[in-house]
Amino acid sequence: MRGKCFGNFIVKTANGIFLRQFNSPKDWPNSKLLFISFDKYQMEIVAKSNSSWVDWTYNFIDDKQIDIITEHSKDYTKVLQIRKS
Repeated sequence: MRGKCFGNFIVKTANGIFLRQFNSPKDWPNSKLLFISFDKYQMEIVAKSNSSWVDWTYNFIDDKQIDIITEHSKDYTKVLQIRKS
């Protein structure tokens, strides 16, 4: 992860942590949603995004799903649905 930078989106779950990663500030708004597991300490790229919305939010649907809202306006919403097995 050397040389990478991260946005202010951080979500801790029972199994790990979600982070928004950028390769560099010049890559804005292209980013990756990462998951780092607490048990294996492995990093997994969960999704890629080109959302320019800074304040991502999230909703825990149940213990198997988290919805990450990457854009929200009056007219539309973009959501990443993350399902755990």
